[in-house]
Parts: sequence; structure tokens; C-alpha cells
Amino acid sequence: MTDTWWQTTSGPQLAQGDLLRDCHLPVFVDPTPDVEQEIDLVVQNLIVVTQSCDLENGKVQFAALCPIHTLDEFAEENPHFKTVKNWEMVRRGQKHSLHFPVLYACRITLRDCQLQIV
Repeated sequence: MTDTWWQTTSGPQLAQGDLLRDCHLPVFVDPTPDVEQEIDLVVQNLIVVTQSCDLENGKVQFAALCPIHTLDEFAEENPHFKTVKNWEMVRRGQKHSLHFPVLYACRITLRDCQLQIV
């Protein structure tokens, strides 16, 4: 039995669960349509959360994406998660907005990374 649960893909088709690394995202200062403005770009790692069947069958115009953060990045934005105590509460199911199964360590060849949160 193999432990390979992932595969590398390429091409224009997206599927639920695809990891999109180093995506350049525009940051609009003024959301008013047709207003000329300078746009900043941020680089973000994302995961596709739209169902694959909806993407394949053209049922959606846009794919829904969620950011992926390392635990250190998450703690930087949420300082109360800089302590082990709060992560233990997540593990025990005592933080209702977070669930421990979303945390994983990546040990895929050429893709080693820290624990991440979606």
C-alpha cells in the first residue's frame, strides 16, 4: 500500500483541494467600479474550496479560495495563539472556530513546510 495521497498537477483546470502557492492577489483600496487606481499585489498561498464537480460542470463563474498560513504567520496576526495553551484548546475541540484536523505537517518531497492552517 502506498502512502502517496497527493499528486502534482498542471494545466488550467482546478479541483477542490488544489494548493496554489505564491499567488499574486490584487489589493483594491477603492472598491468603486471604473475608478482608476493603483493596485498593490500581495503574495498568498491558497487552497481551492469550491467543489470539483461544480468547477468541472461550469456551475460557478469563480472558484472560492481560502488562504493557507503557517502557525507562525497565524500567530502573528492572532497573538493569543502564540502560546501552546491556546493550541491545546484547539486540539481538545474547545475553540469552536478552529479544528485540529486542519493542521498538518507537509513532508512531501521538495515541499517540506511547517504545520499549516486553512
